[in-house]
Amino acid sequence: MGVDVMPRTTRLPRGKTAEDPTGRSDRRRRTVACARRPTTAALILIGLLTATGCATAGDTIPLEIRGHTLQVELARTEAEQARGLMYRKSLPADRGMLFVYPSARQVYYWMKNTFIPLSIAFIGDDRRIINMADMPPNNSTRTFASHGPCRYVLEVNQGWFKEHGVQPGDIVTFTLPATSG
Repeated sequence: MGVDVMPRTTRLPRGKTAEDPTGRSDRRRRTVACARRPTTAALILIGLLTATGCATAGDTIPLEIRGHTLQVELARTEAEQARGLMYRKSLPADRGMLFVYPSARQVYYWMKNTFIPLSIAFIGDDRRIINMADMPPNNSTRTFASHGPCRYVLEVNQGWFKEHGVQPGDIVTFTLPATSG
């Protein structure tokens, strides 16, 4: 046959491609490829936006109960709340997740696809703990409910509340970052 095929092992001189062995480049293609690379300016912009206090997924804030401080991730959107602490293999000590609802409501939680044993506190609009429960891991048949309308829900490693003497009626203090938009 009269077809020239370049073997796969052939190396072309620098600047030449199989599509264009003459070395002439498609300038437009190179410009688009460069535009897709992250730049230093973009990374600085991301850092500045993070430093301004705008809330984003995965924000962490300090939260205090009975003189003990936790660092908690915020779950504000429906997607963040639906995922919660699912699929995680561990949760560092003195860490947790605070679910923030736009208004007080009755809520129900379960442990489907959650591999960490957790303790949960349902917190009212006044930031007092309404009720608490210990939740066994990976259980999709049992639900845990607030004993009244709550605005916040706090999940921590199982036993953290007991270890620190936290009880219903205790006040939880924290400051939420401003939201963008």
